[in-house]
Amino acid sequence: MIELSQNTKYKNPIVLGLGFFDGVHLGHRTLIDAVLTVAKQKNYTAGITTFTNNPNPQSKLLYTYEERKTIFSSLKLDFVLPFNLDSALKNTSPKEFLDFLTTAYPIKAFVAGHDYSFGKDGLGVVKTLEEYAVKKDIEVVVLPPVSQDGIRVSSTHIKSLIEFGNLKKAEELLAMPFFVFGKVVRGAGRGKKIGFPTANIEVEKDKILPPSGVYLSTAIIQNQSFPSLTHIGAKPTFFDSVPSLETHIIDYNGDLYDQLITVQFNKKIREIIKFESSEKLTQQIKKDLLFCKNPAII
Repeated sequence: MIELSQNTKYKNPIVLGLGFFDGVHLGHRTLIDAVLTVAKQKNYTAGITTFTNNPNPQSKLLYTYEERKTIFSSLKLDFVLPFNLDSALKNTSPKEFLDFLTTAYPIKAFVAGHDYSFGKDGLGVVKTLEEYAVKKDIEVVVLPPVSQDGIRVSSTHIKSLIEFGNLKKAEELLAMPFFVFGKVVRGAGRGKKIGFPTANIEVEKDKILPPSGVYLSTAIIQNQSFPSLTHIGAKPTFFDSVPSLETHIIDYNGDLYDQLITVQFNKKIREIIKFESSEKLTQQIKKDLLFCKNPAII
């Protein structure tokens, strides 16, 4: 998958999916499927837009831009067109935004959700897009909302599920386990000292996480999957109140420092506990690892 810059020259005819795609959930995937269908039928190149930053700093992200890219690539898109939502873009009128897209790229079709908005103050809506496109002889495909169990699939709803620890339902709506993708950084090394080394994952500040606790998880390292046990939160046994995300990867002995790895969250098995000693913590971790090997006993 190609990552287009706004200065990239592109000659192939394009069908472009419009949106943020912050969760790449079932609704977003339906739109992406429509983009791929049009591309296949018309022999167009398939791509979508997204943002590299957080358009709403008051709300955390389901997936960071780097995380979204890994999903987009797996969905067989040809390219992604990322935008940084800065003050200049925020003040771009709907027409100016569409003028830029259609001048810079040979767009033959747009695909958008029924509630898509764009341009300054979100004044551009689907009708704006359709009226503009008809003048340019560009096809527009508009998709209805996707619902499950009578509830519209949305990033807001899924974020609420994750915050309250309902990972099973979140996974269903995301069409995959919720995950973190980040660089392994050096920690205090306490895990290694007690016989259970952990990879400490650097997590972006505006990335949403499940509640603190200990989770059955899967670590993915260079396309290889390993069962793992992941801790989210403080380390009260060591009087450390700074929250972190660290995972003990079963049957892996390599050096992961500065590598990018993925951790998928499968199931919470317990809360964080302050133990009387590191020996008591070690005993509990051994019990936790039994769940990793046989999750059915939980």
